[in-house]
Amino acid sequence: MIERYFSQAKVLIRLRSGSVGPYLPRFVSALEQRRFSRDTIRRYIRGADSLCRWLDSQGVAVVDATQRHVERYVRQHTRLPDIHYAQGRLCKAALSVPFIATVLREQGILSGSVPVSKADAWLARFDNHLMRVHGLSPESRHNYLRYARRLIQSLQMSEPDWTTLNAQHIRDFVCSEAAKRKTGCCRLVITAIRALLRFLAAEGVLPPNLHRAVPVVREWRHASLPQHISTEELERVLQICRVLTAGRSGDACIILMMARLGMRAGEVRQLNLNDIDWIEGEIHVRAGKSRRERTLPLLEEVGKALSVYLREERPASAERSIFLTLLPPIVHWPRFGLCQGDG
Repeated sequence: MIERYFSQAKVLIRLRSGSVGPYLPRFVSALEQRRFSRDTIRRYIRGADSLCRWLDSQGVAVVDATQRHVERYVRQHTRLPDIHYAQGRLCKAALSVPFIATVLREQGILSGSVPVSKADAWLARFDNHLMRVHGLSPESRHNYLRYARRLIQSLQMSEPDWTTLNAQHIRDFVCSEAAKRKTGCCRLVITAIRALLRFLAAEGVLPPNLHRAVPVVREWRHASLPQHISTEELERVLQICRVLTAGRSGDACIILMMARLGMRAGEVRQLNLNDIDWIEGEIHVRAGKSRRERTLPLLEEVGKALSVYLREERPASAERSIFLTLLPPIVHWPRFGLCQGDG
């Protein structure tokens, strides 16, 4: 069965020789019943093989492995740096381990003898609901479960009693969690809690309309956009670009086009030599984000900066794009993230 997902002989031999080898047909069949894509099934097969090989290295038989062993395996993965998590975030391979363990446990391959709390049992059922009904990815389910776990903890009970959950408690919890996040990042909290409340209503432990108690956190449009720089700050940037350094005249030209003419970075990037009408003093901007072409005046300041760049700095090339890279291969700039003189 795994021949449908792996064709190389050495890969097939390695998978079949591992401790998970005898169980792969059942494991793959369970994944196919969930209608996962071919690439996802391949990734889960590799993840199951890695998990079982780690268990072998720990001297634990696959059929004797418990939830504690799975948690130890997840913890031994190196966390990736992320500004949203104090201890970093788990890699994709580690995030898929709990689901892999669940499938293996359903097939009777892993032991399920370790008792779990009622809170963990509810979270496991919620995770299964998100996967089966909504088809969420492991990363999305992880974020939903994170806020569901915090809501359970806010009840201050060792075992969750959903009858004590009321509209005021939900409102206070969502507002408290939203206050910890940036203005444009509050929607995940709201979506996760609404999904949990709808799931609990479907399970019959909560009233069907309690999800309406989740408040709407006001998010002003463009509130997360940075403020424009002042005239003095713009002059300081242009003064830096006037330093006789490779790439600075091109930087000055780009900045002037965006500051004086209001051109977008993508519009500046796609300019070519035919778009500049030196006789009429015009710049023809091709259709971009606005889906319409327009003509802008070629201001004297912009024209001088552009002529200096074209005469003294632009590499000789048959490429018609105005702004080219300074180092070979000479092509048009892929993006305007860094100044040309910086790399």
